[in-house]
Amino acid sequence: MTPPPLYVTVPLAGMLVSLALPAAKPGLARRAASFFSAAALLLSALALIPESGDAAPSGVLDAFFTSGGIPAAGPAAAAIQLAFLACMLAPFPKQTALTPGRYYAIMLAAQAATGGATETHGWTAFFFWTASAAAPYLALRACGLKARAFAAFNGISCLLLAAATLGLDGGQPWPYILLIIAALIRTASFPMHWWLRSSAQDAPAPLSALLCGPFAASGLYLLACTASHPALQPLPQWLAWAMLAPVCFGAFAALAKRGMSAGLAFASSAHCAAFSFAAALGTPAALQAALLGCTAQALAPAMALLSSSRPEEERPFFSALALAGAPFTATFAGLFLCAALAFRAGPWLALVLITALVMNAAACCAAASKPAGAAQNAQPSSKLVLALLAAAILLGGLFPPLPPGAELPF
Repeated sequence: MTPPPLYVTVPLAGMLVSLALPAAKPGLARRAASFFSAAALLLSALALIPESGDAAPSGVLDAFFTSGGIPAAGPAAAAIQLAFLACMLAPFPKQTALTPGRYYAIMLAAQAATGGATETHGWTAFFFWTASAAAPYLALRACGLKARAFAAFNGISCLLLAAATLGLDGGQPWPYILLIIAALIRTASFPMHWWLRSSAQDAPAPLSALLCGPFAASGLYLLACTASHPALQPLPQWLAWAMLAPVCFGAFAALAKRGMSAGLAFASSAHCAAFSFAAALGTPAALQAALLGCTAQALAPAMALLSSSRPEEERPFFSALALAGAPFTATFAGLFLCAALAFRAGPWLALVLITALVMNAAACCAAASKPAGAAQNAQPSSKLVLALLAAAILLGGLFPPLPPGAELPF
């Protein structure tokens, strides 16, 4: 079994520390969780430093392809870690039945498990994939939510991953098909979107940000690392065009929703479907778009949900711009590549995709301009969190270099 990296084991150690902290000191529990989460982010950033001047490879890509990594894969994983750090710094949701130590222990466990699921393979990846779904489920249950749809869909995703792990060494296409289905469930693409809508709309703001952001982004990361495998051809081409329907559905549903969390859940589903379209195409430029989508999907929903609990006059409009895909953001860079890829395949298909993305951008702006509501923990969130997320979204959207040999599709 592949040993997990340090930025996975450090949050696990933090989970044990958080469990040992007394319930009477919530500030101490949050500081400890923030320290371990920041340490995991630093370690994940250090892991990106190449040893010989080349791009640092990704463990998942190496495991599935044995052909080296993609330059944007490491930053996408680091963005997922940064989104978890933002959730750690958010105020403790007092309406839960959890003590602060146990709440932050669950959040740290989810961070470690998601990092392990994206950077390991085989049965180690299955263990972390299951744990990354179990941690948010425990938090949802502690908030008094039934979370039946979350348990059903993500339980099926774990079973599919287990079945795929059994056959990965046989060279057959069916294990990779199961991996794609498991990834699509986690990204909440239509018609498997019900778990995100039912879970995120009633959960506290940190949990909603966790589910709409890094949790869904981890499924997109797995899809980007799987869909272009040679054993699957030509299935991903059909899958790519099939993802246009979830994009349109998510955009229409997001426009129809009035609540902050419900609208954001459908908008996140539409964005994940658009980036899944790029991942399924499998070209280097398409994989770049999908990995930019991982960055955007991890950071932008967290920023929108955490900033929505601030007073209206202090609520930064940048969160709406980041969600909608304003220029010079990671969302814009990824969606721009998706639209260019669709236009090369067919102008009419590109028109459908761009129309749905414009509608989704309008829905994102409308959703991000609304307060989170009483059920979303209306305490002021840290300005440091919002500054970190804003900087990361800008830095991630300045068109990072394409993989070697890749050409822009226009």
